[in-house]
Amino acid sequence: MIDIFLHKNLRDTKHKQYRNIKIYFWCVIVLIAFLIPYCIYFAVYYPNDTVKIWNNYICVSLFAFSLVLLRFAPSFKFTLVYGAILSYIPIMISVYHTGGLYSADLAWVFVCLVTQSLIIEYWWGSVATLLIVSFLVYLYIYENQLDSAHNIFKNYLLTHNNTHYFFTWTFVVILLAVVVGTFGRVLSNTNKKLEALSNQKINELEILIKQKTEEMSEFRGKLARDFHDEMGNRLASINILSQSILVTLAQQENSASIKMLDSISRHSKELFDGTKDFIWSIDFKSDYLFELYIYLREFGEQYFSDIEVSFVSSCILSDQSLYHFPATTGRHIILMCKEIMTNAAKHASCTEVTFEIGIRNNMAYIFLSDNGVGFNIKEVPSRGISNIKKRTNEINGLHELRSSPQGTVHEFYIPLQKHSF
Repeated sequence: MIDIFLHKNLRDTKHKQYRNIKIYFWCVIVLIAFLIPYCIYFAVYYPNDTVKIWNNYICVSLFAFSLVLLRFAPSFKFTLVYGAILSYIPIMISVYHTGGLYSADLAWVFVCLVTQSLIIEYWWGSVATLLIVSFLVYLYIYENQLDSAHNIFKNYLLTHNNTHYFFTWTFVVILLAVVVGTFGRVLSNTNKKLEALSNQKINELEILIKQKTEEMSEFRGKLARDFHDEMGNRLASINILSQSILVTLAQQENSASIKMLDSISRHSKELFDGTKDFIWSIDFKSDYLFELYIYLREFGEQYFSDIEVSFVSSCILSDQSLYHFPATTGRHIILMCKEIMTNAAKHASCTEVTFEIGIRNNMAYIFLSDNGVGFNIKEVPSRGISNIKKRTNEINGLHELRSSPQGTVHEFYIPLQKHSF
């Protein structure tokens, strides 16, 4: 409704001062609605008080002109500065004329300070406060210099009844109620719009993140499949061919060629096994704790079955689909666990290896132990352990190692992530 009273530049609800414009508009409307009967009252009951009467007329004219400025001035700042500066002139005149420090019109001063601090800026309210305090100090000093019998301030209070005070303070209460109510309503509407916009942006961002995550997962899965088909098949072919040639040469008893081909076969198999780990780490499945458990369990069961060592595994997860690692963490875990399993098979002289994965204190918990002969951590070459410690640090994890004649225990605590959608 108020848009018809505003300049076209000020009607946009997205205008950064649209809230202040609405508050200012309703303040001026209430002021004018009050001042008109106020002027009539003084003109009828105190026709000889020409200073007060003309001062009231000036106030009405100033506020009415501010509405004109709202309609025709493209900048709200100009209207604010006009209203802020000129409002104090008739107010100070009225305070001085109607009782000084005892004047009811001092209420107008507080109205101006409150509204201008809210509508313009707090710094303007601070400057205006200094101006008003200076004015009140002047009135205090001036009143104390006057003779009591000729004190114009007290004489004015004696010749005017309480109707003036009733009008003034009633207006103050009504105007402040309008200011606070309008400001609160506008602020509430603004907060609702901001909350709705924030929720909308959050939903859009979550959808975008989910979409990008799915796209990245699909890309990583396709890359892993393509790499597996290309590199894995070629390495497998090399291994098969070298094995065939090795069988043929074995029949001819060519020991030198047998050794070279055996070396080729062994290295190609190691490369093929390493390539499998690399391919799996590229796949997005390697980010998930449960998928990691499945991969290591299958490796352990196959690896230890060949050397007749019992392999016991378990997984304790409340929701298998939510817990996952940052990218590349899975590859470090695979290499660390494989090295521990290999060391157990080669050096521990054990009959059982235990593997467990779970969640403790919002972190991934990985447990690997054997019932072998153990070792002295200080005496055994620490290259393998150093590599494990280094990889653990790279993924911001914790590694605890205990070894005794009853066996060796490795415990890992590794940060993980949890989907929010």
